[in-house]
Amino acid sequence: MAQCSVCGTEVGLASGYECNFCHRTHCSDHRLPENHYCAGPGSGRSRNVTDDEATEEAFENLSSSAHTTVGEDTESGGGLIQWVYLLVFFAAIIGVLAGIVVAGSALIGPAGSVVDGISEGVDDIAAGIDSAQSGPDPLSTHRAEQLIHQEVNERRSAHGVPNVTWSDPLASEAFDHSYDMEERDYYAHTSPEGVTFQERFSMNCRAGENIMRTLWREDVTVQGDTERITSEEQLAEHVVDAWMGSEGHRENLLNPNFSVEGIAVVSDGREIHVTQILCGA
Repeated sequence: MAQCSVCGTEVGLASGYECNFCHRTHCSDHRLPENHYCAGPGSGRSRNVTDDEATEEAFENLSSSAHTTVGEDTESGGGLIQWVYLLVFFAAIIGVLAGIVVAGSALIGPAGSVVDGISEGVDDIAAGIDSAQSGPDPLSTHRAEQLIHQEVNERRSAHGVPNVTWSDPLASEAFDHSYDMEERDYYAHTSPEGVTFQERFSMNCRAGENIMRTLWREDVTVQGDTERITSEEQLAEHVVDAWMGSEGHRENLLNPNFSVEGIAVVSDGREIHVTQILCGA
């Protein structure tokens, strides 16, 4: 005995109906094309349809009926069934959206509920951004310059050499060179174009220049000792120690003929470039 392809009801030869369009057997309730998801009259097709094709056609029919006015006359209640499927379709969409929200809360952070999870997740992200922006205390270049100047005079005093006074014009000249080294990523008294200190120095005096490159909050090794610079005080001592450990830099730093100096510290947050220019009669 045959069965209805829609509801599975057993039908006999007398009570079963074969559709002229999809050639499938149906009970009396589903014999009409619109009641068994058939393409229906006017489709221009008369062939057997697979289950997948029947489902696809059903959604096509459902879509085409979306513009139907409520209360429109339909045969054997087919319009009502189409509206039911339309409601089911929209309910499925709402379910998918709800799933996305829940998944989003799981990705953002731990959740006691969807709302709590999103709120807590956003708070955690915001806290992380604030932490990254503030981070460890940034280097104060101005304070570092003054501390290096102080450290230089302490070393000069320890060696019986008169102190040098601060000079803003010399500090400006020193800044130009520190900035240039930082921006163009080189470390030398002479620029990449071959401009020497003597050629770029604009003041009328006997002058000397010391430079230094190091790292902020990373391990650095000077004269066999490894340390991590985490404060301006530590940086000042580190820079002057390095100059005192180099013969040419030491001669400049302890030269009794130099009476004024300018120092400039420039940093990108990691690399530090320091320039000291001393001047005298």
